[in-house]
Amino acid sequence: MTGLSLAVEEQFSGKWLELLTEAAPQVSRIAYLWNPANHSSASSWKAMQGLAPNLGLTLQSVELRDPKDLGDAFAAIIHNRADGVIVDSDAIMISNQARIVEFAAVNRLPTIYVFSYFVKSGGLMSYGPSLHGLWRRAATYVDKILKGRQPRRPAGGTADHVRAGRQSQDRAGARPDDPALASAARRRGDRMMRRAAFVAAIALGVGVGGAPLAAPAQQPEKVFRIGVLSSASRASTAGDAFRKRLHDLGYISGQNITIETRFAAGDFSRLPALAADLVRLPVDVIFTDAAQVAAEATRTIPIVSATLFDPVGAGLASSLAHPGGNVTGFTLFSEELSAKRLQLLKDALPAASHIAPLWNPASANIQSLRATEEAARTIGVQLLPIEIGTPNQIVARFETATAGGAEALVVIPDEMFWNHRERIVALAAKHRMPGIYPEREYADDGGLLAYGPNVPDNFRRAAEYVDKILKGDRPGDLPIQQPVKFELIVNLKTAAALRLTIPPLILARADEVIE
Repeated sequence: MTGLSLAVEEQFSGKWLELLTEAAPQVSRIAYLWNPANHSSASSWKAMQGLAPNLGLTLQSVELRDPKDLGDAFAAIIHNRADGVIVDSDAIMISNQARIVEFAAVNRLPTIYVFSYFVKSGGLMSYGPSLHGLWRRAATYVDKILKGRQPRRPAGGTADHVRAGRQSQDRAGARPDDPALASAARRRGDRMMRRAAFVAAIALGVGVGGAPLAAPAQQPEKVFRIGVLSSASRASTAGDAFRKRLHDLGYISGQNITIETRFAAGDFSRLPALAADLVRLPVDVIFTDAAQVAAEATRTIPIVSATLFDPVGAGLASSLAHPGGNVTGFTLFSEELSAKRLQLLKDALPAASHIAPLWNPASANIQSLRATEEAARTIGVQLLPIEIGTPNQIVARFETATAGGAEALVVIPDEMFWNHRERIVALAAKHRMPGIYPEREYADDGGLLAYGPNVPDNFRRAAEYVDKILKGDRPGDLPIQQPVKFELIVNLKTAAALRLTIPPLILARADEVIE
């Protein structure tokens, strides 16, 4: 056996520290991302521990032994408040170069790498031996062997070492990847000392431990798998907003993401099996409108939802600010919204005194009903609650509401109601019962009024959370946020069909009027 070795000298460690602090003088806490199983990396770590204090730097060890732990490594870098990063040479780092470079860019962390193809992928800088030069020289060894030379150790010498630092272009040894950095090194007249351990041993295309060493340019970009679990029967406008935002963030289906969709088509009993199917694949993250079901299926895969109601009360999060588990996202609920809906309905129908809230006793959103009851006492209207627990009860319960004297309808936010909104709106029209609904899609389908969060905006923001998680953030560290955009929609076609005149004040406040 013969070949070439990456004999990275001791001064590489000092050079990484020096160049990084020259490029970013504000850096004081440097994270060293390395694999302790790599003996060469261990030597670099030991050398830098001795050098960092002399430069006034704090050095932090971030170990990465398995590619699956890359997200944890990213989280450790952020948690330790590192303001600079050194990424050592290791097969794990090479195979995940795109994610590492993207993490550094997103978190604005000045980072130095060993090999130049990290820079070609968007990294800040690199300093180290040229692998391309190494492969070219290995080809000459193949040529010599094919012409009869024996691949044995030459007398009085060792296998060739790759050098870096001050070196004539006529020398056979490899030079640093970055010409600018090599030039800077030459100006400083650095002399490189030999290091006892090797970064890697390369013999005719074979790496450490006999594993084949792939050419860096051929490393494929990681394809993330996103699971979509929904109680709906088809993709919605909000779902389209989620996908578009992912696309805007650089995620292209079939290139760097695969989206696995599982729709329950309004049958909630199917959700557990669909969730289990996504977990078995597995997926890297689950985006869902059924967070409770998803959380029961997995405690490890990150879960993002744009339609949370009471995540703390449901046991999905320790608090909104610090969820702590594997679930995060955005809520659709606030007590103010429930009161506002009832007030808007009363303003639109001043004569109405008996109003029927439609609510699902199986829903996690019982707080909305409670808030509506409290608002009714303040406004001075009587509520006639209509309990609907399954889709096959919808028709009968409308008959009950009409027989009970209900003059108007307020729909409490619920996934089942949303999935059957066309049916609910049609029954309201049949019974000539004006209503206010929690999402604009009800008004688009013929509901009189809709007031609530801009759901597509929640979905867009959820896509940004998915992006953060794929880049290494922990879902438990991402705060659960409440809606920031709300809209009032008035359907004048429905008003005309019901022979209602909507007060000018309501029309003036509307974000959109459907005519």
